[in-house]
Amino acid sequence: MHRLLKSVWFTTLPLLLVLALTTPLRSGMRGPGKYSGVVVFDRWDTCFLLSGPYVTYISSAAKEALRPYTGMAVQIEATRVFQPVNPGDAIIREYKIIGSAPESKLVRNVAMRLDPAFHDGIPAFRISFRNTGNADVWLRADEVGIAVMGEKRNPESPSNGRSEAVITRVNLASGSSGGEWVADGHAYHAYYKREYPSPLPVPVRIAPQSVFEAGMTLDISPGEYQVVIGYGGGVHEEESIASNTVSFRLEFPGLATLE
Repeated sequence: MHRLLKSVWFTTLPLLLVLALTTPLRSGMRGPGKYSGVVVFDRWDTCFLLSGPYVTYISSAAKEALRPYTGMAVQIEATRVFQPVNPGDAIIREYKIIGSAPESKLVRNVAMRLDPAFHDGIPAFRISFRNTGNADVWLRADEVGIAVMGEKRNPESPSNGRSEAVITRVNLASGSSGGEWVADGHAYHAYYKREYPSPLPVPVRIAPQSVFEAGMTLDISPGEYQVVIGYGGGVHEEESIASNTVSFRLEFPGLATLE
């Protein structure tokens, strides 16, 4: 019996390795394969694919081929991918562009907008989702991702640009999330909190031509930042959409200004 189990294990091990490499996103591992997402160039000109809650960086040496696709949902075939921590974000170093991302019913007839709603110097934001169609839309808040980009400070970040995601892999359905880290002897933090609605139904029904709104605030270290919201993506497998970006500077807690 033990010999049989060992035989089955060693027979299936190569298949498991192939599946891990060719379907990296379901397991959390990032490897060669197809990736879909909205092409974003942030205020520091760092390029990444945004797919709902997920950020995948594109190497600075390889990003120019995607510049004409800025703001569009594309699909690429990645051949060189580096992920320093699993689970975690990764960087694609070599790829070829396949074309438009596979169509997704999830994002159909959904328009999304991000607006600043700062108060008392606190970086606060309103996210609006409009149903542009003639039938009900069911919004999956767990597929709405909050990405906050900041100046690169963490030497272990997969980004090789001038910026990195200080809040990533966070969705709107979670009431709050974030963390702290140390770089060059300095302590930094970045936290997100959904202010309303509470509780948040999942999914959210949006009637035709109606708007659903949610609000959030950030508790973050002083610095320069840019916020963008992503929706959909099917874990990088399908079409996704992205909001407009909002940039701001935080001089010290309680003194945030738009840029």
